[in-house]
Formats: sequence, C-alpha cells, structure tokens
Amino acid sequence: MGWNVRDFFSGTHCAYSFFRSATRPILDASNRIIALLGGQPREQPGKQTGMSFRAALQMAENTIIRIMDRLPFHSHRRGPCKERTMGASYGGGQTQPSILRQAPNEAPLLEEMLSCEGIYRIAKWADFLFKTYQPQIHERCMQSLRKLAEVLPDVAHPFPGGFPDTFWAGATTNRGTAAHQGTTWPHTDQGNLAWAWCAVTALGKFNPDKGGHLIFWDLGLVIRFPPGSTILLPSALLVHSNVALMDGEERISLVHFTAGGLFRYVDNGCKTDKVFMETDYRRMSDEARGEWHKERAERWNNALGLMTVWGNNEQE
Repeated sequence: MGWNVRDFFSGTHCAYSFFRSATRPILDASNRIIALLGGQPREQPGKQTGMSFRAALQMAENTIIRIMDRLPFHSHRRGPCKERTMGASYGGGQTQPSILRQAPNEAPLLEEMLSCEGIYRIAKWADFLFKTYQPQIHERCMQSLRKLAEVLPDVAHPFPGGFPDTFWAGATTNRGTAAHQGTTWPHTDQGNLAWAWCAVTALGKFNPDKGGHLIFWDLGLVIRFPPGSTILLPSALLVHSNVALMDGEERISLVHFTAGGLFRYVDNGCKTDKVFMETDYRRMSDEARGEWHKERAERWNNALGLMTVWGNNEQE
C-alpha cells in the first residue's frame, strides 16, 4: 500500500515545507533537537575546492542507479524497494562485530558503489550536521567507535567516509520498483542506537510538492523532502515512511547509520553479552553488580542529558 500526500490533509498530520537551502531542527516538548532537516551545504560558485556538492549528488545518483540496475530484487520489511545494506554490523548471531557478507557476485559492485566520491561527500556532510547539532551525542558515540577501531581494525573503515572518520558504520541504498516508486512502509530501524541519528539523503528525479514526502507518524508530520537534501532522525524510535511518487518519477534513498550492537559490544569491554556475563559480571561483587544495573537503567536519561536543547547552543 502507498500513500499520496493528499491523504494527510485531514487534520491528523501537519505538512511542513522543507527546502534544500535551509537547515531546520525538529524539537520535542522540552526543546531538545530530536531530528534535523539538514538540506545541503551552501556553496558559492567558483569558491569551493574540488567537486561541487551538486556534482557529488549527481555522481552518487548515477552510480547507485548504474549498479542497482545490475542487482536482483530482494523483498524486505521496509517496503517494495530494491535494497542493499553494507558496512560493519553486530547482531543476529555474530560472535563479534564484522563486515556484512555480500553475495560473491554482488560484493565487487557494492564495493565500487561505496567507493564513489559522491557518496563519500554525502557521508561527510551528514556527519558534519550530526556533529554540529548534537555535539555531545556525537562525541560520546565516536569515543566508542574509536575504541572499536583500535580493538578490531579489520572492521574499521568499512567504506570511504566510514567510521572512525565519521559516525557512519553502515550504508543502505533503496531504489523503488516500477509499481511502488520510492515508497517505504511505516517502520523503525530497531537495530540502530536509540538516541543517535541515521541520515537519509533523497536522490532521483521527482516533484517534491507531489510526492516523496517523509512521514513521521509519531509526530504527526509530513515533510517535503526534495531530491538532494538530507534529513537526520532517530530511526530506531520514530516510525517513518515515504509518500508515493507520481507516475514516471524515481526516488532513491541513501541511508547512513550505525548499528547499536557495536556500542553494546564496546560497553561490554569489547565482549559479547554472553562472554561478558560469564566473565566480568560473574566476578563482580554484589555492590558492583548493583552499580552496573543502575548504569544500564539510567542510559536513556543520561543520553537525554547529552542532547542539544535549542536556545542553549550556537546553532540557533
């Protein structure tokens, strides 16, 4: 099932027009920044060094289309899109963090795609936005990722622009089918760290006034999401999806993220939960165990304390 943007003009959702040239935070009731409409960097013609960001976006789009055209369709829970996920991950029975395995015939193509300079530029821009608007959350996460890179160097740098150069350890590309261009079903990405952001960059050729909007179901927001712009969101928490496009249009999502299991592994002293419980936890005194459980119970509140409050920062 797909949704048309007209379906939401019933009073239950608020439409918000987001333009590429603007950066706008989304705030909660306590003025904490919970998501960010990141837009794209402002560049003055003739003054940027190297490739312009506009050219980087076009290169990324062309590369993704060229490679995804050569890959078969795989169904998945997010919707009727051709999707591939790459990078470092931990969970699903893995004994330690590792690079996601790809089909032998697809691995060289996906490596080529993630080596694209345009995708690298997008990853760096998204990381800059995260670091600028959530500096304490970003730094807390980067401390863990730098530690992970020291312990497991083979997992580090899963692609150009990947951790520990940036926050991003994984990347996903979504390309719509002919029947469901750019549509994703309402979902959360529960494997991501709850209080961190993932970055979604919209590519393709479509009219953002007619379709491709990002829906935040929990917040009652339908956000205009033009091609070439980036939105950062806590995808493990907020249910989100996309509005369908008009006939003949195409939308591609490039998503950068980091699996929450990587941080859990580092917090365990670079051990699995099972090994940690059988070693460190077993040797703890009752008092130390109490402190350990208390720290785990307070993680969410501690993370809230690190979030940027709009009006108490220099971004306003």
